[in-house]
Amino acid sequence: MMKRICSRVPSVLCGKQNMMICNGVTTTRSMFTCTNFLRAPPTELIKQLRAETDAPLGQVRKALEESDNDIKKAKEWLRQKGLQTAAKKSARSTQEGIIGIQQNGNERGVLFEVNSETDFVINSDVFKGVVDECLDVLVKSKFEKNEYSVEQDEQSFNQQVAENSALFENGVSIKQKFTELVAVLRENVKARRVKFINNIDSSSQLVGYLHNSKTSKIGGVGAFVIVKAAPNSTKTAEQLQSAGRQIAMHICGMGPNYLTKDQVPAEVLSHERELLIKRLEEQNMEEKKKAEEAGKEYKPKPQNILNMMIEGQLNKQFLADHVLLLQPWVLDQKMSVQQFLKEEGIEVVDFIRMKVGEGMAYQAKKSFAEEVAEQVGQK
Repeated sequence: MMKRICSRVPSVLCGKQNMMICNGVTTTRSMFTCTNFLRAPPTELIKQLRAETDAPLGQVRKALEESDNDIKKAKEWLRQKGLQTAAKKSARSTQEGIIGIQQNGNERGVLFEVNSETDFVINSDVFKGVVDECLDVLVKSKFEKNEYSVEQDEQSFNQQVAENSALFENGVSIKQKFTELVAVLRENVKARRVKFINNIDSSSQLVGYLHNSKTSKIGGVGAFVIVKAAPNSTKTAEQLQSAGRQIAMHICGMGPNYLTKDQVPAEVLSHERELLIKRLEEQNMEEKKKAEEAGKEYKPKPQNILNMMIEGQLNKQFLADHVLLLQPWVLDQKMSVQQFLKEEGIEVVDFIRMKVGEGMAYQAKKSFAEEVAEQVGQK
């Protein structure tokens, strides 16, 4: 005869297996199996865990059930599930994003690009908070180089920036912060690149500007410029800051790649010359063909003239577009930036610029039906 173990909850038969479900007691008999009676998590614990993790309500309930209503264990359960979710989303294309900007006094500035699947996450306070934290540690940390990116050297970017656990005091890396952010936002978010600028001269002024800003630190295009007074100029720090802001705005809008012509790599100039030569050859062929069709004698241009044309077009088309000092001044197209600086008694020492998605190989966006089919296949 079987002895009664649980008085409050009667035994019941469950399904095809004979199971005795008792309150808090487990025992086995030849005919019945007793298991723990599952209780719904208390409402106050559900509210607390949801407020502290921002996880979906269903996952919060399940986390508490799986963790015997232990908040700490439930958080770890959610974190583990979040990491799994992030891993599934890590392959999704990140074509949107932001440029973060941070300045450490007059000494150092940083530009930081973070990409996302859509632009909706940019407005999330959680997203903004993580970007701010990353900017704060990046601008105060020392690195071997002034530029890191996934495209240039992914291994170096990961080791020095994304996976560097020494940046934060608690040993968490930037990559871990964004991986956990994916679990909250339900969208892939990745750090892509970072640039630094250092001002070693206290008489120079470091000035930053952010275009299309969402907050004081987040926008679409960011730039820093270091300016100083030209020889025999009496510009004050305030005047340098004012002029520097205008120049930083110009840099954001016009997108120069180099400060002077001398900074343009020889291989870049050689490549541009080859393109111009090919273009002139095609033009000469067309002129020759037209002359022959018209029954006229074709006289090719002398080589010295061709060389002058190539150098003229190189300066006018390529260098004037990519070299800051040679660009038309954005506030007065009749003068160059170099002419503006001369009139103002200012010199540009250095600059950096970053625009969202710059240089990224964009992929065609999937249709809604394709996205749904892809998500169903991941489950």
